[in-house]
Amino acid sequence: MKWFKKVVFENYANFSGRARRAEYWWFTLISTILAAVLMVILLVLFGATAETTETVNTAGQTAVEVDSASPLVIIPAILLGILSLALIIPGLAVTVRRLHDQDKSGWFYFVSFIPFIGGLVLWVFMFIDGTPGPNRYGPSPKFDNPGNGGPAQGIAPPGFGQGSTAHQTPGGPNFQDPGPGITR
Repeated sequence: MKWFKKVVFENYANFSGRARRAEYWWFTLISTILAAVLMVILLVLFGATAETTETVNTAGQTAVEVDSASPLVIIPAILLGILSLALIIPGLAVTVRRLHDQDKSGWFYFVSFIPFIGGLVLWVFMFIDGTPGPNRYGPSPKFDNPGNGGPAQGIAPPGFGQGSTAHQTPGGPNFQDPGPGITR
């Protein structure tokens, strides 16, 4: 849930920077669940409140016509529309940031408009791990931020702590600062 909140409330229209796979996929999962719940409510209310009439034409075929539905149906329909409109911008933004994490331009999003295979290609891009360390779009959200599972949570970035310990003194040739709050 924290990833959904981060995308919707903290980075609503932020198209710069990078996004982890967890951020993208949790946002996608929760958005899909919310839309599915509203759709089920809409279908149940519509099915339960619709008035139908059956007519038999001259050929003996039966036709079912829906005359009207309860005004209650309009509430989940409006909520579904509002949800869809509210999540378009953060959905695009998190997808672009996810592409940035792989050092790809956000313009790669338009590959999804290629008929038949474009959506599949973009979907596969969302599974690919980001580039380790900083790239042209910023620092790695996985390793460079202690609040996002970086060194403070016990996950060391690639190359951290490698080499002779004799050279691991501040200012030495292989020294890498472990970040705030990390003591050796």
